[in-house]
Amino acid sequence: MKTLSGFIIIVLCMMLLSACNPKISRLKKQQFAILKENVVELLGERYKVKRIRIKNEEYCDDDPTIYVVEFGFDLAHSHDSVLSVDIPGKLVFEKKADGMWECTFNTGNPKMLRTVLKIKEEEEENR
Repeated sequence: MKTLSGFIIIVLCMMLLSACNPKISRLKKQQFAILKENVVELLGERYKVKRIRIKNEEYCDDDPTIYVVEFGFDLAHSHDSVLSVDIPGKLVFEKKADGMWECTFNTGNPKMLRTVLKIKEEEEENR
């Protein structure tokens, strides 16, 4: 009985100390899906996102209304004109007055993704 209650206490502590709440976790998954879709749209199916590694995630201020996720991602194949390994990315989530979280910045959005991947507009037109 003591073992079970000790285990429950440990699990509860881990949940409370976890930096990311379930709403942000769900939003991260949605934003990573957007990143994956946009990479395929820009570069083609062959160059889809192979792996995403979260490097750092934390609340940005004392009042936890801004949450920042820094990550890197790899493409399934190398590409001649863009980075293909450990491409930097960032997500920013803000808690609105109504208590709902929303993503306010995602390097996976098309315009930012071109910049991060260093795709030149001329190269994009030639495809």
